[in-house]
Amino acid sequence: MKSKICQDGGKALMSHSNKELGKWILRDILDLQEGELLTYEKLALLGIDSVRIDKISNSEFEINFSRIGSYENFKESYLDN
Repeated sequence: MKSKICQDGGKALMSHSNKELGKWILRDILDLQEGELLTYEKLALLGIDSVRIDKISNSEFEINFSRIGSYENFKESYLDN
């Protein structure tokens, strides 16, 4: 899926089209129904606590879903630096 990093400091990801990215994440990965809200409880059932965008090269990125506890580990390591 064609995507690009945008906004100040590269803090956003836009795909062509954003609707396609949203469908993939919400329907295909998270298995949400139309109108269903994503809750932390739903993420916990799936074993996911965060979404991570990894840089493969200057023109390639990967979207990965991290296991429960990954976000807390990230925060702790970030605060330690």
